[in-house]
Amino acid sequence: MKKNKLLCCIILLIIVCLITIFLFKKNYYVSKNEIIEKNKGYAIYVKESGSNNYTMQNSIPKGNYSLNLEKTICENGGTVSNYDKTNGTVLFTTLGSDKCTLYFDYSLSLKDRILADNPTVSTRTDFSVTNVANTTGTIYTTTATEDGSTVYYYSGNTTNNWVLFGGFYWRIIRTNEDGSVRLLYSGTSPDTTEGYIGTSKYNVNNNDPMYVGYMYGTTGSLANNRTNTNGSAIKQTIDTWYENNLLTDYDKYISKTAIYCNDRSIGSGTYSASPRAGFYYAPYTRLLTNKTPTYKCGGNGTGGLFESTQAVEDKFSASPSGGGNGQLKYGVALMTADELVFAGGVYDTSLSSPYAWYYTNSTGGSITGNNYWRTMSPSSISSVWYVYGSGGPGNLSLINVFPVHAVRPVISLKSCVNWSSGDGTPSNPYIASIVDACISAEN
Repeated sequence: MKKNKLLCCIILLIIVCLITIFLFKKNYYVSKNEIIEKNKGYAIYVKESGSNNYTMQNSIPKGNYSLNLEKTICENGGTVSNYDKTNGTVLFTTLGSDKCTLYFDYSLSLKDRILADNPTVSTRTDFSVTNVANTTGTIYTTTATEDGSTVYYYSGNTTNNWVLFGGFYWRIIRTNEDGSVRLLYSGTSPDTTEGYIGTSKYNVNNNDPMYVGYMYGTTGSLANNRTNTNGSAIKQTIDTWYENNLLTDYDKYISKTAIYCNDRSIGSGTYSASPRAGFYYAPYTRLLTNKTPTYKCGGNGTGGLFESTQAVEDKFSASPSGGGNGQLKYGVALMTADELVFAGGVYDTSLSSPYAWYYTNSTGGSITGNNYWRTMSPSSISSVWYVYGSGGPGNLSLINVFPVHAVRPVISLKSCVNWSSGDGTPSNPYIASIVDACISAEN
């Protein structure tokens, strides 16, 4: 009899437990749209549930978020799953009363963050005068690009285009046609006067027009020059620095399809291998004479007597899949004279205070001190465009490939690199969010 009573008690207890589980286990879907703590990169949602009710203190976000399950905590053993960022829903599974704190990582792309922080979108039409206006909060746009797509660029005295990446400070030049973000090396601290990796000749010889090539071939004709079998002295300097500082840990986040333009098309005159030949490369005619910068490598038909076909050999990239020549060892090169004109510079004209961003550090002085620094745009015979230091603030001019000057590399962060934090100011620079998805991305 006692055994039967004990068995009945056990059975009754099991039934009560099952009923309790059935009555108190609740699966709640919630659908709200308010974004919480967006600017800090995450959202917190606290949800209290009981047997028949729950209280929403905040809301499930929609958009560029991911549910961080490692940080998400339910006090009494509940679980959270099935986050739908499109509809703003999440599944709560709780037993009895529980309180869950949910963390959502915000995964806005760096490009989207740039556009969000610069709500004023403008265009420039007069490139005969410098742009030194205070332009923080303004982004400029143009379709003078490789494929006619819209890109965004910084111009004037903007102060919110700083990025900290790979342990170095960079200034954002523009977005690229492949969606990547182009950066100019700016030193190890924002107030530096040594915002360059070292000094170098552009090339070791200056007695032939072929030496204006970032890479070059042999003498005799422009076609021979463009075979690109030799690396320039400045390219070797940049590649060595890249190998020592970015290759191992950061190369996978740098675009291989971004194009760096070494425009050797002819702007005026007739090409000749003579060191005294009377011809000019297209960047000279385009920027000095016609004041019409372009991001289209080889020109856009308005800057001189352009060749009938655009030479892919001048479109340096680390991969040919984006229309470049694929001849770079790494996705790094130099800024172009066209990019500097878009940024606010003018040939043979010193900037007036407060200057344009490409010239300044965070204190408003020259980021390279008194040092000149090189571009990869040829001008005439054996000369390339370069930028003055403090002796002629931000002045764009032409100089022979032989003298030694400062080197400021340019890289492009892949379109899949996300923004993590920061507002782009020198004291709070943009920090890139390094995501695994970028490792296998083609660009």
